[in-house]
Amino acid sequence: MMMLFLSLLFASPQTESQSPPPPPQKVLMIGLDGVRPDALQAARTPHLDALSERGAITYTGQTTAITSSGPAWSSILTGARVSLHNVRNNSFEGKKITTWPTWLAQWESAHPEAFTAAVSQWGPIHDHLTQGTIDLSLDAEDQAAVTASALKIIGDSENDVTALFLHYDGGDHAGHAYGYSVNIPEYLAAIESVDAEVGKVLQEIRRREQIIHEDWLILVGTDHGGTGTSHGKNIPEHRTVFLIASGSSTEDFSWRENAEVVDFAPAALHHLGLQGSCIPAPRKEGWWQGRHAELNRRALAQTADILFLGDSITQGWEGAGKNIWKEFYGNRKAINLGIGGDKTEHVLWRLRHGNLENQDPKVCVIMIGTNNSNRDSSDAITKGVQAIVAELQFSVPESEILLLATFPRGATVEDRLRKINEASNASLREWSNTQEKVHHFDFNVKFLTETGVLTQEVMPDLLHPHEAGYKIWATAMEEELKRLLVIAE
Repeated sequence: MMMLFLSLLFASPQTESQSPPPPPQKVLMIGLDGVRPDALQAARTPHLDALSERGAITYTGQTTAITSSGPAWSSILTGARVSLHNVRNNSFEGKKITTWPTWLAQWESAHPEAFTAAVSQWGPIHDHLTQGTIDLSLDAEDQAAVTASALKIIGDSENDVTALFLHYDGGDHAGHAYGYSVNIPEYLAAIESVDAEVGKVLQEIRRREQIIHEDWLILVGTDHGGTGTSHGKNIPEHRTVFLIASGSSTEDFSWRENAEVVDFAPAALHHLGLQGSCIPAPRKEGWWQGRHAELNRRALAQTADILFLGDSITQGWEGAGKNIWKEFYGNRKAINLGIGGDKTEHVLWRLRHGNLENQDPKVCVIMIGTNNSNRDSSDAITKGVQAIVAELQFSVPESEILLLATFPRGATVEDRLRKINEASNASLREWSNTQEKVHHFDFNVKFLTETGVLTQEVMPDLLHPHEAGYKIWATAMEEELKRLLVIAE
């Protein structure tokens, strides 16, 4: 490690006219298996306490409804719902981790020059989640081996680690052996032992920070709680978990009110600066923040039977489509949750930050994805839409989901962005057939001439409908909407 420090310490200095570069952003995620939040508070854990004081902690987070390590660690590391990564037990049978990779693998794919590593005491994490997808994945025999490997990785002079995951299993071992309770001395002692190991790793990180100007985000969490000597039930004692985020960049950070383990991976990737179709993210513009707050107020004030969700095409029901909205939905309990310019990741973030508060709609109408086509592949758009659908399935499970094919754009069938959208539409149509309560609906031909031309009479800018376009939309969708409203009764 000293070789790494010395090489960086004696690098060519900045001239007076040069401003120093921003510090490299790095992430250390630490998983403490089977540590109940009340036991964490009861145990003597000075190192974890120090992290909390220098960041944000919640003791009321929620893990996956299936409170087993396989599903939970899969959601922690991928940021995906169980319905997406499909890990439903500790066998990992049917897993879709290639499609929904870990945050480490996502970072590795976007930045192959970066060094990514994971050291796990529970072997299946190495076997099924990290092995073969990142630069270094190790299966450690015990807690001391996890720490020893971590210190070696952090101090490696050849491979400057950017993203690191460590997994300690001591708390869960003690829980199974003696019981998951604040009244079990052996359980608390195991948590304190894990804290000591974490302290050694944090000391090495601090040593780096003192010599090399780096911006480390430290994330710490657990996969489940327990009662007696077991876990696996969908009850508060098993589902309630803690989440910690700490570092110099967490001064204004806070976990959302209903924090969940799926929030860990987006926090890591956001710190690293990675954007993507299924990485939930807000937008920074003041008007967008205002619109989002207004939609949250709207959701709180009105419980909808029909919920429209999307981007400017959906928001346009309040503009070019306002007369059509009044005609078709004015006497129905319908709510518009569209924001102009949104990509899939922005809608996904909104769903987790208030847009669904007080909502239990009979039908959710989704029109989203066209803004992603300027940046993303059709596969990435498909995943972004799937993540939104999964969020609705999780948050409003009784709702029927009317997933509309992304509308045509551009003048002709040869338009590049239209082709991207059409490929995504085809994938989503096939995928929807495998999902309960998801109904893919494509009436795009009604916007086009026989030769596939999109005219300015329907969409003046060849993207957003005019009033005539909204009339086509409402008319084409009406019978299907009525059908789903009846099903939802």
